Amino acid sequence: MFFTITLTISTSCSLTAQNLIPNPGFDEIISCPNDPNSIESSVHWQSASDGKPQILNTCGTAFGYSVPNAGSNQHSYQQPRSGNGYAHIYTYGTIAPDEGLSQYLQVKLSDTLEKHETYYAEFYVSPDVQAPHALEYSDAIGLALSDTLIDRNLDNPETLDHTPIIENFGDVILDSVGWTRIGGCFKATGTEAYATVGNFRSLAETTLFLEGSATFPHVVQFYIEDVLIEKFDPLPDTMIACRADQNILDATFHHGTYIWSTGETSSSILPLASGMYTVEVMIEGCSLRDTTVVIFPDEITLDIDREECMDEPVTLTATLPGSYLWSDGTTGPSIMVKEEGVYNVEITTSCGLFSQNTSLSLVDCACNFFVPNVFSPNGDGLNDLLAVSSSCRPEITNFQFAIIDRWGNMVYQAIDPQRISWDGTFKNEMLDSGVFTYVLSYELNSPGGNIDYAQKSGDLTLIR
Repeated sequence: MFFTITLTISTSCSLTAQNLIPNPGFDEIISCPNDPNSIESSVHWQSASDGKPQILNTCGTAFGYSVPNAGSNQHSYQQPRSGNGYAHIYTYGTIAPDEGLSQYLQVKLSDTLEKHETYYAEFYVSPDVQAPHALEYSDAIGLALSDTLIDRNLDNPETLDHTPIIENFGDVILDSVGWTRIGGCFKATGTEAYATVGNFRSLAETTLFLEGSATFPHVVQFYIEDVLIEKFDPLPDTMIACRADQNILDATFHHGTYIWSTGETSSSILPLASGMYTVEVMIEGCSLRDTTVVIFPDEITLDIDREECMDEPVTLTATLPGSYLWSDGTTGPSIMVKEEGVYNVEITTSCGLFSQNTSLSLVDCACNFFVPNVFSPNGDGLNDLLAVSSSCRPEITNFQFAIIDRWGNMVYQAIDPQRISWDGTFKNEMLDSGVFTYVLSYELNSPGGNIDYAQKSGDLTLIR
């Protein structure tokens, strides 16, 4: 098998996917949270408004702060989805404006996002309801990104006017036993620096659902867990695959479903041949793609013939990632040469030692003509005319092009290299199928003032 690779040699490996949200589960704390200012106990997280979200943890001892019996109601109960804690915010309130119910959790991203790249985001929520009599639920909660830190004074029911990148809206979240995932994809602008979780809808836009004896005023509270922003990049750019190894391509990504360019639908596959492999992952209604080049060194053509223009430096590049030793002692992946010859490089890869030879020939590229060797002037609209193309500079002079039949008759002649067009006739009569000879000659004025004479000839076949 021959497999041609055109790429920048890279030995990059698959990087462990990175969640750009630090302390995503609110488990890192400075001290055990035991008071209404518990947001200050969290590492990295802070409030985006004058409302004060709460951080809850199993180490808490005060009423309402000791997980799982943590929250604003006497009957609050929720186990962490991960770790030892979670956050708690109000997202809806119809009571007095000074109660601080417009609450938002905010964190600085651990790294900048790449412009135009697609990212996946998600977080988990669970309602904190006042069981067993007054059950109040709502729908609207989301995650927004901002270029700068948000620090707003908001009177209830005022909300932040940011547009969420992901949001639950329309379907009331009723599961207070488990955790509801809110997720989706977005394309980055490259300027995002902060993530904020909360309700970005007004009271009028937020759907309220009541059960039991809940009466006005109404409030809705949510536990928040496991906030995530992550780029889909599970595959290495290039993978050197050794026959003796299990060369697994693993694209496992959260809750996705998979389709590979091979047709396989598992999260990981075992490539059997060199080539380009692409995986598409469907998750939360969006499609994410990643591609890798797999190289089995025993399938790569390591003896290469190249023809390049003379008087120009030529770069030779090894076709396998690894460490290199060229015949001139160079140790990089590429060398620059100016002379004809055979150049050898020894490539040490994870699969062993391989040797590549490149046979380099140099030709004069100042003026090249291409004359087709077959044409068919039969009126079908395909190859009806013999057309000659060239890469010659305008400095050519005394150009001559002639076609001669097998009896030595010149049946066609042109003196303009840009206007060569023969329809297969001679003296207005169609010639029969056969083999003809062409001859072209010209003079080339070189930049140094010298005049070079060149001539080219060959056969062409006319087919009726």
